[in-house]
Amino acid sequence: MKKSKKSLKGMTLVEMIISIAIFAIMGGLLVLVGTHIDATNRATNVLKNKVSTESPYAANKQTAFDGGDLKDTRKDITIDITIDDYGDAANATLEAYKYNTKEIVENGLSEADKAAMQKKANGGLNLQFVKLKTADDEEDEESEGEETPEEGTPETPETPETPETPETPPAPAEGE
Repeated sequence: MKKSKKSLKGMTLVEMIISIAIFAIMGGLLVLVGTHIDATNRATNVLKNKVSTESPYAANKQTAFDGGDLKDTRKDITIDITIDDYGDAANATLEAYKYNTKEIVENGLSEADKAAMQKKANGGLNLQFVKLKTADDEEDEESEGEETPEEGTPETPETPETPETPETPPAPAEGE
């Protein structure tokens, strides 16, 4: 019996080098995309932490802290509304209060800590919270100017004191 020789075909050296180069390029691109995603994720976390730290101060309308007074400035916001094919443009003006809370967060930090915070992605942002003035706010401002009548004046009569109730002795226990 004769054995037949099979010719085994494989990749040549040039084909191997080309395939390794393609894998290296794809690996490099994968590393670049991964580092970009990581940097974006870190920047998002820094921004989220900054908002969660500063927003309670703005929500509580805090205008002073240990380091001094905050800048609480009133801003007018104009919104241009354009209605196509139905008429002229209209303007709406809103009144808002802007709270700048950066000073509160930086209060008590050393200069090195402040510099480290500024170096982070989104660390240099100065968040400014805006609260739109509503009709309820206008009513609150009007009521702040009014004085409340004192006790005993005709508008609010004093409430009579309730007489003390006499103490009742405890009931005797069974069997006595």
